[in-house]
Amino acid sequence: MTSILYLSDWVDPEKRVKQDEYQFILVNFNHLLYKNNLPIDEPFILSTQADHVWYVPDPLQPKWKVVVMMTPRDYFDVYSRFKVEPYSNQRLDDRVPTSDDDVG
Repeated sequence: MTSILYLSDWVDPEKRVKQDEYQFILVNFNHLLYKNNLPIDEPFILSTQADHVWYVPDPLQPKWKVVVMMTPRDYFDVYSRFKVEPYSNQRLDDRVPTSDDDVG
């Protein structure tokens, strides 16, 4: 059996993670946990525990990053009950509507 582990940077969730008024999660990476590499530190997680995210700098608070969740490429909801067309069919006419009535 093979297990994949990720070495991660950890922040204190009580002091370095917050949610703004727009419900975005912000993280401050200036003070990391497990930075001393002690034997009791466990900076690893299993691949099944990980989410794919990326961080965008917050323009109003330079020390904070906004967490953005990624959707895996080619991810499909195979259990969907409704069939949705990738685009709606439209019939376009080359004719431009005109009127011979006198205005005014």
